[in-house]
Amino acid sequence: MQDFYRAWSSPLPVERSGEAFPQQDLWRYDPASGRKRAADKSAMFRRMLVFGGALAITAYLTNELRMVLEVGGYAQLEVVLIGLFVLNIAWLSLSFMTALAGFVTITLGLKRSIVELPSEQEAAGLPQGRTAILVATYNESPERIFGMALATITELDKSGHGEAFDIFVLSDTTDPDIWVHEEAAFNAARARPGQGPRLFYRRRATNNGKKSGNVADWCRRWGPAYDYMVVLDADSLMTGRTLVSLAHAMDKMPSAGLIQTVPVTIGRNTLFARMQQFADSLYGPVVATGIAFWHRGTGNFWGHNAIIRVKAFTESAGLPQLSGEPPFGGQILSHDFVEAALMCRAGWQVCMAPELGGSYEEIPPSLIDFATRDRRWCQGNLQHGRVLGASGLRTLSRLHLVMGIMAYLSALFWLVFLVAALTLTIQQLTAEPIYFGGDQPLFPTWPMQDSERAISLLMLTLGLLLLPKLFGYILALLSTQKRRGFGGVFGLTASMAIETIMSSLVAHIMMLIQSAAIFDIVRGRDSGWNPQRRDDGSLPASWVFRYHLLHMMIGVSLGIFTFTMSLPLFLWLLPATLGLTFSGPLSRISATRKGGEIARKLGIFQTPDELNAPDISISAQHNTELLAREFQKNEAIFQLAHDPQLRNLHRQLIELQPVTREARISPSLAVGRAKLEISSDLAELLRLLKPNEKAAILSDPESLARLETMI
Repeated sequence: MQDFYRAWSSPLPVERSGEAFPQQDLWRYDPASGRKRAADKSAMFRRMLVFGGALAITAYLTNELRMVLEVGGYAQLEVVLIGLFVLNIAWLSLSFMTALAGFVTITLGLKRSIVELPSEQEAAGLPQGRTAILVATYNESPERIFGMALATITELDKSGHGEAFDIFVLSDTTDPDIWVHEEAAFNAARARPGQGPRLFYRRRATNNGKKSGNVADWCRRWGPAYDYMVVLDADSLMTGRTLVSLAHAMDKMPSAGLIQTVPVTIGRNTLFARMQQFADSLYGPVVATGIAFWHRGTGNFWGHNAIIRVKAFTESAGLPQLSGEPPFGGQILSHDFVEAALMCRAGWQVCMAPELGGSYEEIPPSLIDFATRDRRWCQGNLQHGRVLGASGLRTLSRLHLVMGIMAYLSALFWLVFLVAALTLTIQQLTAEPIYFGGDQPLFPTWPMQDSERAISLLMLTLGLLLLPKLFGYILALLSTQKRRGFGGVFGLTASMAIETIMSSLVAHIMMLIQSAAIFDIVRGRDSGWNPQRRDDGSLPASWVFRYHLLHMMIGVSLGIFTFTMSLPLFLWLLPATLGLTFSGPLSRISATRKGGEIARKLGIFQTPDELNAPDISISAQHNTELLAREFQKNEAIFQLAHDPQLRNLHRQLIELQPVTREARISPSLAVGRAKLEISSDLAELLRLLKPNEKAAILSDPESLARLETMI
């Protein structure tokens, strides 16, 4: 492999030390300091269509509920029920109108976004701007990260545009063994073929600010050397053609600060992840096109798979710390929404390009993994309540923040709505009717409830939920290529039916999980930041059932109670009852690769990208396996001791890393140095060191020199 590859001597380019990346003041902003944006004549009309339609649907359905509940006046519980219904149905109606706008746009063949993509002739030339591709990693599999980086390099080499790009792997890894494995993988990967993008690697000694701090560090040290940056997560991939198109689009749109692609989920193996992958592939394009329809140039950022103008980002998107302690104070967790809002405040356009393919990501393999990641997102989105009143934000940016908050509060609102509706129904079933009373006791008052109207309201609400799925289904049927990719008419139809049933069951489980997360956050519990599992979501059955024990108990109790009270009530709540009662088995079975393999053999949840896997995905897998064979995953100090080339690279990298105040006064370093001094050999040292102490001495040049005397 070494004969086949070409290596560089420096692991990092020359940095621009001392470059400014100012923190923005959320509460003071001078509009005159921002860029002047050209008026978008169609934006107001588009938003009036979507929001006007959502408002009309909300008003109509709310009136229908009012008439259903109208039994000689309203009690307090009924007023609460109507209020909760308004909040929930408004959120649901906006989602429906967004999907409808996307469906109409695609069906009529209209331009999907304001992004000016290059023509074939323009795309053949080199982009004017230079682009850095940033791959952020935190305790991930090193061979996987660098396998993806090599696949990206190969793609750009094939495109003939590789010289306009560089790739940086930006590590925030805290595990010392994974850190040294990253260096070993980098050492193998940077000796690579081709004359295109260069590959660089840097690991921060202290991961202040998490991912946003990771990117900010790059912006300060190397950002001024580049015009654009493409931010990728550890599970992200983008084809060379897409990367080149994005760079050309930024050249053509000097007002664009950020262009967000719509990543498609690929490469999933468990039943749960394959179900999500299918839903994302079938319904995602409709929703994304609808979002682009009314977002226009005041869009949102999803944190990855987007190209960003470095100048716009560094001048306007530096995040401040919020006052107070987590979970509502401190670091802004869901940084992407706020960064987009700040860029829009400064006059830059934040756009989405749903028509541009070749952008991919992965999804957690199990319901529990999904819920763990969702807990962090929940905290980050609720934290946006602290940012809503920031000075100078555009109205649409504030709406994006509200929508992020509602994505989680809606679960709690639906839960309270169901409890209130259940309570009201029980009251009506158990209360004895009073026919003669009130101001006119000689005239009877007949309890009235319009059952036909109630059923109609239920069907209309289900329509808002299911029609966006139907839009994606219709578009797939109309396209021969997509229809075949989803397994033909039978495979597509069966997959959609199973996904609809499974998602309705999972939705009620997530309703309880998200509601519990909200209570957790209100109580002051911080989510932390843990690395994600990627490929297999299998967990011991006992652990899964303990996790879902409360959910199952609630489901069983709900089923017994409603069945004894009323058969119609039991049937009405059956999806919630089944989802919660069988949450343990459903979570356990859907998290296994075996369940996913069975579905794959049956043609269930097949997607076009699974039928014809993207070349970059195949290349990434191949390179991952190749790198895994290149180096041994040993303990960090042991590996450095027996590999002089790796040891030299490690020393070079830590000498290039700025010494922070935290590193100088690190208690872990002090203890690690003491243990290093009293150890007679490496074996004794490894028995004494804790992981944080090991990381500290491996970050310290003096300690590293002392280690070398023990080899």
